[in-house]
Amino acid sequence: MTRLIFGMLVLFLLVGTVLLSAERQDVTAAARRFVGLLSAQQQASALFAPEDAERFNWHYIPRARKGVPFRDLDAAQTAAGDALLQAALSEDGHRKANAIMHLDQILYDQEGHNPIRDPRGYFFSFFGRPGDSGEWAWRLEGHHLSLNLTIRDGKIVGVTPFFFGANPAIVKQGPEQGGQVLRQEEELGRNLLLSLDQSEKASSVIETRAPADIITRASRRPEIGAPVGLSYGSMTPAQQQLLVRLLRVYVDRLQPNQAESEMALVKHDGLDRLYFAWAGEDQPGRPHYYRIQGPSFVIEYDNTQNNANHIHSSWRSFRSDFGRDPLRTHYEHDHTGQHAD
Repeated sequence: MTRLIFGMLVLFLLVGTVLLSAERQDVTAAARRFVGLLSAQQQASALFAPEDAERFNWHYIPRARKGVPFRDLDAAQTAAGDALLQAALSEDGHRKANAIMHLDQILYDQEGHNPIRDPRGYFFSFFGRPGDSGEWAWRLEGHHLSLNLTIRDGKIVGVTPFFFGANPAIVKQGPEQGGQVLRQEEELGRNLLLSLDQSEKASSVIETRAPADIITRASRRPEIGAPVGLSYGSMTPAQQQLLVRLLRVYVDRLQPNQAESEMALVKHDGLDRLYFAWAGEDQPGRPHYYRIQGPSFVIEYDNTQNNANHIHSSWRSFRSDFGRDPLRTHYEHDHTGQHAD
């Protein structure tokens, strides 16, 4: 029965994708419509004050969460929630997000109906009421998925923390055997490493053993230290193209206009200030880790758990995680005596 219900949900979302893709809403309009469809009780669960501590209480493990989950939505609310997801993400990002949620159904079946696996246990939370003025934020989060967008005066000013994971990374059994949600993230990173010569690889590989998880974990602020590894400027033109392609896999999960805005910030900081670092082994199915780091962000990828078939990947901003803006914080602190946080 659970599989039948989930199959109907997937079909519904696929049909919704076709109908909505031709006229994608902006995030504010989509969020306002979704919240407007919630009952008073659901709104009480989903809406928080803009600076509520819950905003920073994010994680990517299966655990209890606050907000309103997909499982508690009716058909119209589910369609509106998916439309909000589409407003924030590109077609590829939307596909991956739904595929990550579906992996919990696969785990549910493989683990004898383990109750912690719930493909509809992904929660919507809003920090401030969606509107065209002032600041508000929204989060969609569950196992291996955490989207955190901050909107100020109708403009997206923060898209991180941004977490996509996959367990299993490659489906090894069952009717969906061979499925691989984060294939590009896996293969392009390895292709870049294998393109390096001995000297370049010596600079790139920072540890022979991969860490057990991403270094920044689910911290409120990303702390990872100075960039290490091989710099963009030390790469050949072909390797530089590979590095940018890999970076764009993460950025292009966002809807196209926002992705271009994020890439413009990376280029403004200077591509020559990017670094690529690898840890662990270079063969598929063996534990490995990499990161791309620039002056304003770090992207991490780790595949070590479950015999290197369990991916964690995150994108963190040193400047705008949760919409944090150091210049704005400085101004408000020094000139008004108030903190932005």
